Amino acid sequence: MKVKTLLIASAAVLGGAFSIATSPAQAGPAVTNEYSTQLQLIVQPAQNQTEAKGANVSVSGSNLGAVTLPTLNATGAITAGTAAAPTDGSTFSYNASSYVLDAVSATTLNNATGTIAGPAYGIQNITVGGVAGTLAGTITNIGTGTVTAGGQGTVGVLSQTGSMTVFGQ
Repeated sequence: MKVKTLLIASAAVLGGAFSIATSPAQAGPAVTNEYSTQLQLIVQPAQNQTEAKGANVSVSGSNLGAVTLPTLNATGAITAGTAAAPTDGSTFSYNASSYVLDAVSATTLNNATGTIAGPAYGIQNITVGGVAGTLAGTITNIGTGTVTAGGQGTVGVLSQTGSMTVFGQ
């Protein structure tokens, strides 16, 4: 206090203007703690993916006599073709292949998670759904939690984050 009074007196004697800046008193550094706990429990769904195969016909050959090519109509039905071997006994080759259009028919798979139904085409991938079973999780306090494993097709994730920030002089 004597210093401030002395400064005011000195400034008044010199006839000048002045200001005194003071800062608030701090008790020490500022500390912040942040915690985050997240729990995620997932039971995978059942899936049924199918792909229909289209109808096709392929014919190849050489040194053949009369040839009638197979036909493929709009509904995918195939009418067979014919080929005559040479009558002079010479060598020949003939190759034919066909694939009939996939018919739409239902397929059903039952398991513990329910029924998976869909069309049965030439290519089919079925994934059986998860079974929760004992899948469980709890968050008891900030930064504290547990996850208990479940049955097939389940995921349990417990993530915890903590940070501390210190601001000081």
